[in-house]
Amino acid sequence: MAIGKQPSFPTPPRPAEAAVGQEYAVAGPLAGPLHQPDLLIVSEGRAGVPRDLVARQPGVRWVEPVSLGSLVMMGRSVAAAAVEPSTFRALTSRRTAELDAVWDAVARGELAVTHDMAEGLQLPLGGETAVGSQDVAVPVRVGAIATTVPAIDLVVNRPRGAQLGLAADNALIVSVAGDSGPAREKVAALLGNKFTVTDLTPSSDGGVYAARLVGGSIADAVGSFNYRWFADGTVAPDPAWVSASIVTASVPILGAVTCHRVLIPQLRGAMQEIVDSGLEDAIDRADYGGCYVPRFIGRDPSRGLSLHTWGIALDLNVATNQLGTVGEIDRRIVAIMARWGFGWGGSWRVPDPMHFELAALTG
Repeated sequence: MAIGKQPSFPTPPRPAEAAVGQEYAVAGPLAGPLHQPDLLIVSEGRAGVPRDLVARQPGVRWVEPVSLGSLVMMGRSVAAAAVEPSTFRALTSRRTAELDAVWDAVARGELAVTHDMAEGLQLPLGGETAVGSQDVAVPVRVGAIATTVPAIDLVVNRPRGAQLGLAADNALIVSVAGDSGPAREKVAALLGNKFTVTDLTPSSDGGVYAARLVGGSIADAVGSFNYRWFADGTVAPDPAWVSASIVTASVPILGAVTCHRVLIPQLRGAMQEIVDSGLEDAIDRADYGGCYVPRFIGRDPSRGLSLHTWGIALDLNVATNQLGTVGEIDRRIVAIMARWGFGWGGSWRVPDPMHFELAALTG
C-alpha cells in the first residue's frame, strides 16, 4: 500500500556497476496520454491475468501488465511491481511520468521507492539496500524516490523482478472511463474468485488487497492471502487463510503464543535451548509483545504490512528494546534465535532490537 507525499526528484548519480546487465538502459521518452490507475487485478496464483479479455470490457481504456508480489524489507512487507517503465510511467502523476531520471533508473535495474517507504526504511537516494524475502535477498541501488501508483511501494524493471522471484505478469493495472465501481464489479464477476480486483480509489475501509509473499522457502511455507484494512491501521486477513495458518500453542518461557504454524516448532526449539543454557531469566515473559498481530507498521497504511500480520515475527523484552535503540537484550539470546532460523531487527539500518522474524526453515 502506498500513499505518497508531494514528490521531489533530485537526479541520482549514475551507478558504479551495471544492474542486471543494464547500466546504460533508458526507458525512452513519455509517449501518449496519461492514464488514471483505477483497478488492480491480481491472480491468486502465478498465472497471468487474461489481458485481452479485460481490455475488451466496456469502459476499459488501458491495461498495463505488471509482476506483483510482497517482498520483505526490515520487518515489513513491501508491495513490489516489476514493470515496463516506458509504458507504466503513463499511469503515474504527470510530474512523475515526465521525469526521465526516474524511469531511466528503473530501466537500469535500480529501485524506485515511494517517499514514505524511503523515509520509514531510511533509504538514501543512491544507496544500496537488500531487497528480497526472508532467505533470498539481492543488493539493489535506490535510483529514484517517487510517488508511482497506489498499492505499490517499490518499482523495478522486469529482469530485476525475475531475479527477485516476482511472478511474471500476474497482475494488471486498469484505467476505466467514469466511475470505477461498475467496472470493478463487472471485471470481478467475469474473472471469478481466482483473481482479486481492487479499486485504487478505495472507500474508507481501504478495500480488498492481495498479500503475495514471494522469494524463498518462507514465502512458500506461509502462503498468501487477501485482506481488508481499516482506518485504525489494523488489517483483517482472509478468514480461510487464518484458519489454515494461525495456531495457538505452548512454548517454553512464553507459554501460550499465537503465531503461524510453521514458526511454532522453531520457536519452541529456540526457547528450550534458552532454558537449557540457563538464560531463561533473560526473557521477561510479562514483556512479550505478541506474534500474530495483523496491522501495518506503526498502524500506518503507507508503511507496509508488518510481518506480524503473517504471524512470523515476535517481540521480546519490549520495554528495554525500543525501535531506534541498540537495546538491552542479551546477545546470547540473539545467537540462539539465529541458530533456530530467526533474523533479528537489531541489525537493521533502523534497529528494532525487540523484533525477531522467521528468516529460514530449519526443519
